Amino acid sequence: MRAMSAEGFSGYEDLKLVDIPKPAVSDGRVLVRIRAAGVTPLEHTILSGGYPRAKAPLVLGGEGAGVVEEGGGTAFPVGSRVMFTGPYGVSENGTYSEWLAVRKENLCLIPDNIEDLSAAGVLIWKRASMKSFSLFSQPAEVWTTAWTVIFSLLQSGAVKPIVAKTFPLAEAADALRYLVEGRPFGRVVLTI
Repeated sequence: MRAMSAEGFSGYEDLKLVDIPKPAVSDGRVLVRIRAAGVTPLEHTILSGGYPRAKAPLVLGGEGAGVVEEGGGTAFPVGSRVMFTGPYGVSENGTYSEWLAVRKENLCLIPDNIEDLSAAGVLIWKRASMKSFSLFSQPAEVWTTAWTVIFSLLQSGAVKPIVAKTFPLAEAADALRYLVEGRPFGRVVLTI
C-alpha cells in the first residue's frame, strides 16, 4: 500500500512516498480504508526531530476518516464511514496511508451530513474545545463519551469543521509546510 513515511526526523525532505504491507486485522482492531487524514502540528514536531520517542521509519498522521473494510463487527459493519484519532503516527504507523488497523475504541461513525474531509480533522481534549485533541491516555469510557458528544454536535450542525485546504497524499510535506508556515484558518487535510 502507498504511505508517506518519515524515513528520518530532520525535516520535510525526510517524508517519502513508500510502498509498505497492508496492515492485518487483529483482536480489537478494525481495518479502515483511509479516505482523508488530518494534518496537525504534531506531525511537524515529529518530522523535525522534536519528539524523541518516535522511531523512524514511521508513517505519520493521528487523525483520519475512512471506510470499514474488515473486523468492525456489528458496531462498525463493513462499509461504515468512520472517523478516529489516537496514538497513530506517534508510537505506531498512522493515517498518511491507504489502510490502517484502528482500535475499536478510537472509532466513531461519521454523521451522514458530514463529509470525510471534514471528519478527518475533528479535535478532542478532555474538557474539550473543538480546536485540538489529547485523548490518547484516557480510558475507554472517556473516548466513548467524547465521541457521543462530538457525533451529536456534528449531526445537529452545531459544529461545522472548516477545511482550509486539501492536498493529495504524495504532497504531505507541502501540506505540513502550508499548515506551519501559512497558518490557515481551518484544517489542512490529505486526500488518500
